[in-house]
Amino acid sequence: MSRQLPPYPSGDLRQWATQLVEYLQNRDGVESEVIPAPVALSHRIGQERALQDGVLMYNPELGRAELTVSGEWLPIAHDIAVAFTNRVNGLVLTDPYQPLVFQSPLPPLPAGTYSVSIQLRVTGTGGAAFFQLRITEGGTPVAEGVENLLDNGEVAYVPIPFIVSTTSGDLALEARGNNATIETGVVTITRIGQP
Repeated sequence: MSRQLPPYPSGDLRQWATQLVEYLQNRDGVESEVIPAPVALSHRIGQERALQDGVLMYNPELGRAELTVSGEWLPIAHDIAVAFTNRVNGLVLTDPYQPLVFQSPLPPLPAGTYSVSIQLRVTGTGGAAFFQLRITEGGTPVAEGVENLLDNGEVAYVPIPFIVSTTSGDLALEARGNNATIETGVVTITRIGQP
């Protein structure tokens, strides 16, 4: 088994990037063993200026890594990550809105902007069936989907996307409907930005 390692980042950034691309493109058929190695970033202390682009340092005041670009220290976007994925339990829909029930409790979310993706399997259980979803923050509606109509016995697999910003992190997902049942579903909440 080969233990070929990628090129070490040093010298000219363009030259290293070219070597890295070549290394990655020539990995076909090469077996390699993962060699975990912790990386300790230097800490950025105070307000020192960035004298060179491409420098990566940890800023303990912000609690995150920063990268220098065009003489500026820019925080690394580590907040772009799935906050959680959770299964939605079955729910017989009524009007007015009622909270969706999840298999495990939703964690509190830090302030920020989130993409909320809901995938539901909904069945019409009578005439004039409909369902609708919304998101609230502290009990106040912040995003509302359209009314989805269903025929009796119709099964719909519905993807419903929302983009919401929160300051308190106290988001709740709610549904309402008539002659419709949410049989199952999955919700994925992804943080896409700072407040």
